[in-house]
Amino acid sequence: MAPFITHAQLRVGDLERSLGFYRDLLGFTVHSDAGGSVGLAPEGAASETLTLREVRGLKHRPRHPRTAGLYHVAWLVPSRPDLGRALDGLRRAFYPLTGASDHAVSESLYLDDPDGNGVEIYADKPRDTWKWSNGRVHMTVDPLDLEGLLHDAHGASASAKASADKPAHVLTAGTVIGHVHFVVPNLDEAKRYWNTDVGLDITLEWPMLVGLSHGGYHHHVNLNNWAGEGAPADDPGVAGLDSVTMGGKTLKP
Repeated sequence: MAPFITHAQLRVGDLERSLGFYRDLLGFTVHSDAGGSVGLAPEGAASETLTLREVRGLKHRPRHPRTAGLYHVAWLVPSRPDLGRALDGLRRAFYPLTGASDHAVSESLYLDDPDGNGVEIYADKPRDTWKWSNGRVHMTVDPLDLEGLLHDAHGASASAKASADKPAHVLTAGTVIGHVHFVVPNLDEAKRYWNTDVGLDITLEWPMLVGLSHGGYHHHVNLNNWAGEGAPADDPGVAGLDSVTMGGKTLKP
C-alpha cells in the first residue's frame, strides 16, 4: 500500500551537521541540493521524502517544548528485524535513544536529531493482531524488548558484537513516513480540524492524546496537549517542522 504521508520539511541550524545524522547515520540519499535546503529520501525511494531547510542561528528544540508544533516525525521500517537492525546501528554509533516502547500495534525507538527535532523509528505488528473496539484501536506504552529486537535482526550473538565494528546505516530500503505527532494548543479544536477539515478518522482518544488515521491504519497523526492548553505556536527561530504532505495536501502544524 502506498504511504499516506509522503513528505516532511524540517528547520535545522546547520545542514552539514544534519546530513551527518540523516545521510551518514540513518542512510538517507540526497536527491537535491538548493544551497539552503537539501531534499533526501530513504534508500531506494524514488522521490524526496524529507527536506532539511537551514536557518542560521536556529535555536535547539527543547526536549519538552512549551510550545505547539512538532513532537516527532515517525519513520516506519518494513519489519521487526529491520527495527532490530536500526537499534543495532544506533548502538554501534553510540547514538542515544530518548525512549523505546511496545505500543501493542507497533514497536518504537525514540531519539532526537542534532537540532532536537523528535524522531521515531518503528515497525508495525501484523494487522491481524491489532485489537479494535467501536472504531478505536487498543494501544499501550509498555517496555520494549530491546534484546529480542537484536536477536530477531542478527541472531543471538548480535548484542555481543564489538562496538568497534563499522556502524551500518540505521534505516533500510522500504522505509516511509508512518505518522507525525504534534503538540497542539487545544486538543478538541485540533481533533475537529484533522477529523472534519483534513478528513482523518479518529482511532484513539486518551485524556491528553488523540490519534487519527486514513484507511484503517492505527494512526497517521497523533495530537497531544502536553505543553498545556493555549500553548503558543513554535517560534520560527527554533528547530521544528515547517510542513507535512499527506493525502496529496501540504499542511502546516
